[in-house]
Amino acid sequence: MSKLLNRSFSHIYVEKQVANNYITKNILSKFKDSKVIYIDDYKEVFSGFDQNFSIQKQSQKIIIAEKKDNFIYQGSKMCHDFNNSAFFYANNIINCLFDCKYCYLGGMYPSSNIVVFVNIEEFFYEIEKISKSYKNIYLSYGYDTDIPIFENIYPFIGEWINKINELGNIKMEIRTKSNIFHNVLSNKNIDNVIPAWTLNPQKFIEKYEKKTANLDERLVSIKKVQDMGIKVRLSIDPIIIEGDFLKEYKLLIDKIFNFLNHEFIRDLSIGFFRIPNVYLKNLKKHSNSPIIFNNFEVIDSIATYPLKEKETAINSLINYLNRFIEREKIFII
Repeated sequence: MSKLLNRSFSHIYVEKQVANNYITKNILSKFKDSKVIYIDDYKEVFSGFDQNFSIQKQSQKIIIAEKKDNFIYQGSKMCHDFNNSAFFYANNIINCLFDCKYCYLGGMYPSSNIVVFVNIEEFFYEIEKISKSYKNIYLSYGYDTDIPIFENIYPFIGEWINKINELGNIKMEIRTKSNIFHNVLSNKNIDNVIPAWTLNPQKFIEKYEKKTANLDERLVSIKKVQDMGIKVRLSIDPIIIEGDFLKEYKLLIDKIFNFLNHEFIRDLSIGFFRIPNVYLKNLKKHSNSPIIFNNFEVIDSIATYPLKEKETAINSLINYLNRFIEREKIFII
């Protein structure tokens, strides 16, 4: 994990209009050995043809840019809203330093370079407007990345926490596969933050979640947040139907509940591998990972496992989870 945080990006592209932005200057100060190239529009680098997402993963670049519109999005139907009617998400960063072989980002974007939108005040202006229209809001932040691993590059999480605390009617979920989130959250007022971790059996982490923290490291980080008196959200996602997967996931559940404090688990969601079919087709153009070459069903343009397979697995896993956690705290995606 430290290698990811301390890596040196060989090139950093900067849109000219944000060259003097305070966040831009802060980021550039962290990478004095990187070659800085000034551009007119980030899409010149990010959206060009003949790019290979997987190859670029081996040597990612940073692109510092200004977001022009769509600062806050309606929550995705691919995610659980946890019974919140006003569900939104926001990203200051798109693309990730981790290399999960099933990730939709590889099918959504032509480039795996990291885009950082530094005009944070416009994001805040938009969320302030939205906050006036709803009594309570559920905001997923860092949806298109694993945002905690970028906090040493620039503390976006810290700034967003300050903003939602100021507004008062927003609960902000931040989800990670890292082992550093407890450090990011320490010494902050996180009453309005829902810290969340995605978990999988170590076998599948090693095979499909490259560069992420291992299972034990994630659990230690979760426990440290619980020890702060904070309830956490857990997500067993994506469930991968492969081999004796039910045995693997039941062992995972045992490990989770043997190690963590049950009283400080807010809720737990389970979800099967799922991806927009158009993204899956794009993924197959540059990846040979076996997970994306399964016999999926396509329902409402979403590729996922056949319904009968999922139903059998869901019933088995929920029955097993009920030994440890109340049914009303279990959500199915």
